[in-house]
Amino acid sequence: MKINVSEFLKGGFTFTLLSLQLAFVTPGYSQEVWPLRKCIETALNNNLTIKSSKLNLESAGIDATQARHARYPNLSASSSVFWNFGRTIDPTSNTFTTETFFNNRWGLNTGVTLFNGFAIKNSILQTKENINAAKEDIEQTRNDIALNVSSFYLNALFAKENLAIAKSNLELTRASLNQIQTLVRSGARAPNEALDIEAQFATDEQALLIAENNFTVSKMQLRQLMLTDQDFDVELPGSIALSTDPDIIIFEELYEGALSTQRAVAAGEYRVRSADLGVKIAKGQRLPSLTVGGSLGTNYSNQGIRFAGSEKVTTPLTAYLAGVPYNFLIEQETPLIERAGYAYQVDNNLSYGIGMSLSIPILNNYANTANIEKAKIFSETTRINLETTKQNLKITVQQAHADAKAAKLKLQAAEKTFTAQQAAYDNAGKRFSLGSISSLDLSNARTRLDNARNNLLISKYDHIFRVKILDYYLGKGISL
Repeated sequence: MKINVSEFLKGGFTFTLLSLQLAFVTPGYSQEVWPLRKCIETALNNNLTIKSSKLNLESAGIDATQARHARYPNLSASSSVFWNFGRTIDPTSNTFTTETFFNNRWGLNTGVTLFNGFAIKNSILQTKENINAAKEDIEQTRNDIALNVSSFYLNALFAKENLAIAKSNLELTRASLNQIQTLVRSGARAPNEALDIEAQFATDEQALLIAENNFTVSKMQLRQLMLTDQDFDVELPGSIALSTDPDIIIFEELYEGALSTQRAVAAGEYRVRSADLGVKIAKGQRLPSLTVGGSLGTNYSNQGIRFAGSEKVTTPLTAYLAGVPYNFLIEQETPLIERAGYAYQVDNNLSYGIGMSLSIPILNNYANTANIEKAKIFSETTRINLETTKQNLKITVQQAHADAKAAKLKLQAAEKTFTAQQAAYDNAGKRFSLGSISSLDLSNARTRLDNARNNLLISKYDHIFRVKILDYYLGKGISL
């Protein structure tokens, strides 16, 4: 996710001086104060995009485990049950029978791939690249969320300090109104001179209501970003140190830093390597594949028989020789057959074998070639995506560098303007006390001072935020 700094500023992303006193904005009830670090941690823990990315990482890990196990033998068991009718071969005796019989077969098969065009090896390497890309995606999302939370947190800081200014202005106007009313009662001022101060007092009351609402809305927006319903107050830091000068640092240094710190670039590089491995996997489909396997099986039939021994049988026979009958006895061994039991057949009908299989692709209707060409196109697409990411990053860094330089100049001009308007207002106050100017003139001087102060606050925090953006690209992290 790319943060557009200008959009934050257009949407009211303004800032105020850190040196203002916070006594005016202390809530009437005890409220927990959250520093920026805690807000970022809460947002990272609750963010749904990160949770989804972690699931993608788990899925990539499962793919890697599956790819590694492709090197190991497989093992499967099978069983079948048949009722056979009509003339059928009994698998236990391998003879034809016309009797209806029941048959049960058990089998065990195993096999392992010895070679398949290095597809297993390249698939394992590809899953590693995919895991690394998924990890970088998570880190990029975390960085983007931290930057986003920081911008909303600073917006809440501005709203809080702006509320302090509104309360302070109201108290100052109240004091001026009391002063002019005292002068009117004493006859030193005309009664109509109090009207301008009263109008300013009403304007300041309205500004206070607006400031209170803006502070409430800014905290609500921050909570929505963090996906939490817990109400809290923001913590104003004592000071914000700036270690980067936009006029000193050069663009090349910024861009090189961004290339190394922005995890989207690293994720793109991993995806390019993964796509290159995809091309190798597709090319491997043209190579022969060699597998070795074995099987173990046995059969049972309710028509199965077994040899149960033998018995001697004496058979009388009569032979004729020259018409003269001769009687004699023949004794022979006769086998005894009985139905074979289930355990006996399973044990004695065992069969097993081992063998190798070689598959040589010759012609498969352009399928392998199509897969190779598609893999090449995908590889080129990932390279274009990576280059696009780098180009977009380059443009963003250039804009951020230019914005930081402009913000520094704007701050310097705002400081000069505020100093001049402060001196003018102080002089107007003295002249008003002497009666040389009207309350309207004093009110106009006050308005010009308020505008200058507001511009200074915006310029100062604009400068701070844009310098922090440069620190972000340099890998210095987000902190206040």
